Amino acid sequence: SLTELDASYKNIESVAGLEHATALTTLYLRGNAITDVSPLASLTNLHTLSLWGNKVADASPLASLISLRKLDMWGNAITDVSPFARLTNLQWLQLGDNAIADVSPLASLTNLQWLGVMENALSQHAANQQLAAAITSGLRVVAVIEKYPRVETVQVYPVYPEPEIPIPQVTSIYWTDTGRDKIQRANPDGSEVTDLVTATEGLLRPRFIALDLRRGREKMYWTDADADTIKRANLDGSNIEDLVTTADTPVVTPWGIALDVAHGKMYWTDIGTSPPRINRANLDGSGVESFVTTGLTNPAGIALDVQGGKMYWTDWGTDKIERVSLDGTGREEIIAAAGLNAPEGIALEIR
Repeated sequence: SLTELDASYKNIESVAGLEHATALTTLYLRGNAITDVSPLASLTNLHTLSLWGNKVADASPLASLISLRKLDMWGNAITDVSPFARLTNLQWLQLGDNAIADVSPLASLTNLQWLGVMENALSQHAANQQLAAAITSGLRVVAVIEKYPRVETVQVYPVYPEPEIPIPQVTSIYWTDTGRDKIQRANPDGSEVTDLVTATEGLLRPRFIALDLRRGREKMYWTDADADTIKRANLDGSNIEDLVTTADTPVVTPWGIALDVAHGKMYWTDIGTSPPRINRANLDGSGVESFVTTGLTNPAGIALDVQGGKMYWTDWGTDKIERVSLDGTGREEIIAAAGLNAPEGIALEIR
């Protein structure tokens, strides 16, 4: 399957047909005459997209490209940046030379490291005010460029190198130790093992763990099957919070846990309730709701395909692996009992 395509400077006016190239991860369409980008809405595997120097005014079809990490929209006709606010994985965004006056919707892009809004109806001061909180968290905003004088009949503009997007690397590993009632962390090579949360902090039988690594919001979440709680803390173990307890909701033996940070939700399995169930709530523990309540015996591991809108889980009592849409519809049995014997952990390979 085609994963990379460079069709820059080809006098392209329509991108119809590209909607079928769903395996694309990198797409360059610079210097064309494209106005309608709706065929690109289905390219949800894209992580790099350049539409530099086209004629795009409506960017709303791009809001579905939630895997994008780098997006170049320089030199189009965009006025509304709100579609980009859904692209929560963006790290680099170029919106220079459009018709933008308000960038405040971009304040929600907590992974964004660099934003270019030069040559818009926006001063550096205005951009800084609109994105003050994000700038405090490390976002670099460039809204003003230096104009170079004419040399004979040629207008010379500075060339801005595109910052390199860092390749994600494993910096630490986290795990729960049910036998010793600990949550620990170490370097990827196993060195510098550190106790983060122990029985001293009330840990009884920690089971599964999940991390929220959004810049400025870093947290670890875990289930405690004996304490009947779901908790979270900073990545160093400080500021422990009880999120879901028996005091305010029927949680008995929480087991697996998974996070949908893009939509502010956490999901967990509970093998102790009657009947066993899979629940979800907001990341702060509010808004608890039962999600799957029938056909479960010992639901254990859980994994989310947020982009595909699916939740997968194992059940060691029914010896099944199942999935359901995140809107609660379309429950399916993926692997039947005949092929399994007490499945528990589960992980998804998403590329």
